[in-house]
This record gives sequence, C-alpha cells and structure tokens, in this order.
Amino acid sequence: MTGSAACTLPGPGMYGAPPTRVSEGQSTFLLRRQGNEVEAIRTSVEILPSRAAVSGRAGLAVRRVTGCDIAWMRGDAALLRMGLDCGEGALLPPGRPELDCDVIDEITATGAVYTELAIRCGALSGSAWRPAER
Repeated sequence: MTGSAACTLPGPGMYGAPPTRVSEGQSTFLLRRQGNEVEAIRTSVEILPSRAAVSGRAGLAVRRVTGCDIAWMRGDAALLRMGLDCGEGALLPPGRPELDCDVIDEITATGAVYTELAIRCGALSGSAWRPAER
C-alpha cells in the first residue's frame, strides 16, 4: 500500500498544494498548483499510454480547472509539469533561464582566425515570456 501512495506524493515545489482529482477522457490526474505552475500526476491505469495522448488530456484538464492557457509542458505519461499563462505571460520553464551576459575579456592570438570571449552571465529572475503567436 505504501508504494501506491508514494506515486502520488507532490514533487519539489508542490508540497502544501492541495491536490484536485480531475478526469479527462480515459485519464485521471491529481493536479497541484503553486502560482503559475501545475503538476499533473496520472493516477489512472492505462496500458502503454502515449505521452502525446496523456499530455493532451492533462492540458485539457488543467485548462478546465484553472481557466488558463498552457505556456509550456514537461514530463512523461506519468507526471507532467506545466507553466500557466493566465493573461500576464508565464515564467520560463525550469532549466531554461533567461540570461543577461556581459563580455569581460576578448582574447585574440597573433595570427589567429578566431577570437575567444570571456563572458559573465546571470539569470534574470521572474522573467516573463510569451509563446510565439499561433
């Protein structure tokens, strides 16, 4: 019994978010929301589910529950993370920060056909972005 409970534990950043059970088509999900990010854990048993089919159903379920568009989605057929765009843009997906960089040194060897640049970059926190117009 403990094994099945562990499968529905919230992921990082979702602890304390109350779960909402939602069904869409043949899939059932536990949805947890923190700000503009949603975690969808598929709890339904499905034989060889395709990521494309499950993510489509998860996206529909999240739109129905939140009223927001999906800006980005990552994961597999068991667990998906989604960024919401509720009309004010969405945060960048995890792992792809927006960077601000400065060149701090330029090195060109005598007779070289290339130049090496030394740069210093920092991630911009809270950067908003919008997907390309459809």
